[in-house]
Amino acid sequence: MIRYLETQLDQLGIVAITSDVYRRACEIHHPDKPSLHLMWAAFEECQNNFDRAAVVLQNLEKKCPNLLQVAYRRINVERRRGDMTKCRELYEHYINTAKNKTIAGSLAIKYARFLNKICDDLDGGLRILRQALEKDTANTRVALQMIDLVLQRPKVDEDEVVLIMDKFMARENMDPEQKVLFAQRKVEFLEDFGGTAKGLQDAQRALQLALSKANEAKKKRESSPSRKSSSNSKESSMSNSAISSAYNNGTSATTPSYNYNSANSAYYGQQNSGAYTTQQSYDGYYNHWQYGSNYGNYGQWSGYGNYY
Repeated sequence: MIRYLETQLDQLGIVAITSDVYRRACEIHHPDKPSLHLMWAAFEECQNNFDRAAVVLQNLEKKCPNLLQVAYRRINVERRRGDMTKCRELYEHYINTAKNKTIAGSLAIKYARFLNKICDDLDGGLRILRQALEKDTANTRVALQMIDLVLQRPKVDEDEVVLIMDKFMARENMDPEQKVLFAQRKVEFLEDFGGTAKGLQDAQRALQLALSKANEAKKKRESSPSRKSSSNSKESSMSNSAISSAYNNGTSATTPSYNYNSANSAYYGQQNSGAYTTQQSYDGYYNHWQYGSNYGNYGQWSGYGNYY
């Protein structure tokens, strides 16, 4: 019925009828169906009835709390009608009441973008991201967003960018591969924007050290007893499966065993590439700097904007 009415909105009185149908559907028949309430709110907003749309979403949130889609819709309804103060209040409310650090970090990133692009308050956006990073010190996305934000200044501040990178890399128990990524990003940044050759050389040495530690960590993981045990059990399971398959098909076990080894090699190749998707051309990128890396292939991160 709603679909039909929406095709007749140019007729006199149909808008009021459609609004009433939405009201009865949401308040009487389906009070806990979020998608229908979101459709109702969108309909009211399309009629420039922002107050009604905001009330619909607020009531939905009471019935179905902790839905991010509802939170984003509430924020953006206020943004579209120009109430930036209410937008700020909602962003801060949802960040402070988020169920976990990941959601709080994602909201902080959106809030920082809003402050920068809509409110022309880049420093305010940085303040929000710093607060988010203090609460979740391992959040890579927040750190990268901070870098992206400071790079949007009319004049790039080298010290400001390097400080963000160094502070993030100085964390205790930082993952070695993650540290390589930030060390590589620092080299790339200083190559493009650095004011001294010494700063670049120091960053290159730090990157080489990070690569070395990442190599050591990788070797330890591969040689750990638990990994070997897991590898042997998988090989045994797959081998038994191949032998069983060969027996059931009336063939000898020799050929399937050979094929199993090939499949096993492909399998572990896939596992390795899946686990280290960002490590695809260490050597290709760093040959220019004559880094002797045995860390597999690690791809260069291109540009400064595509972090997500």
